Amino acid sequence: CEEWRLNVQSKPKLRTYIHFKESYNVEQYVQSFMNRGHRSYLAQLRCGILPLEIKTGRWYGVSAENRLCKVCKNDSVETEIHFVFHCVKYQEQRILFYQKIQAMYPAFLQVDDNDKLKILMTNGIVNIFAKYIFDIVKIRQSTLFK
Repeated sequence: CEEWRLNVQSKPKLRTYIHFKESYNVEQYVQSFMNRGHRSYLAQLRCGILPLEIKTGRWYGVSAENRLCKVCKNDSVETEIHFVFHCVKYQEQRILFYQKIQAMYPAFLQVDDNDKLKILMTNGIVNIFAKYIFDIVKIRQSTLFK
């Protein structure tokens, strides 16, 4: 377990993963009944392999600070945090998603983004989160690849 922890922390592309993955165990979402597409996009987001600019920019030698979101074009780096919580393109879906989450976690919007992600990844609401990720990935794809 300690070797795993050290390996995870030494890999820059696992920048999001290390915020919520604290122990070497099988995650709840893997064992839950979930749509295959939802589970796939959730796993990609968790592992830092969802094809956001923060990842794809690396392929082209773009510095991390210049891997900007091509969806909202607000000069924001397209990280997992930007994609899930800040990109204005997904505002309508995010409002509906937040309504569902706040019904279970009333103070959800008061916590910082990394803690929000941790809540979404580690609690019994992972199916709702996976559907939200699936929906906004589809919007992203249709926006970028018309």
